[in-house]
Amino acid sequence: MIKLSRLAALLVAGTIASAPTFAADKGTAGAVATVNGQPISQTTYNAFVAEQKAQGAPDSPELQNAVKEELIRRELLTQEAKKKGLDKKPEIRARWNSPSRPC
Repeated sequence: MIKLSRLAALLVAGTIASAPTFAADKGTAGAVATVNGQPISQTTYNAFVAEQKAQGAPDSPELQNAVKEELIRRELLTQEAKKKGLDKKPEIRARWNSPSRPC
């Protein structure tokens, strides 16, 4: 249970930190998927695909589908973590701001 909470905390922290980056691309018109009313932007999707390709993954329909599924999973985890109030906990915010946080 602790590992799940830690994962959720890190996902919330990452979402909080990256929100300004993708705020301009928030509309549902450019969304690759919508999770409980929250769009996953084309910009986010493209960045994730580019990251995977930079790590040696071949660009393929399988990669594109896997990226979309992963982004949906992350959004679901983020929503659940926020629902539980993990984004409000000072220890999570402190961990995100820590220079030794895991990447």
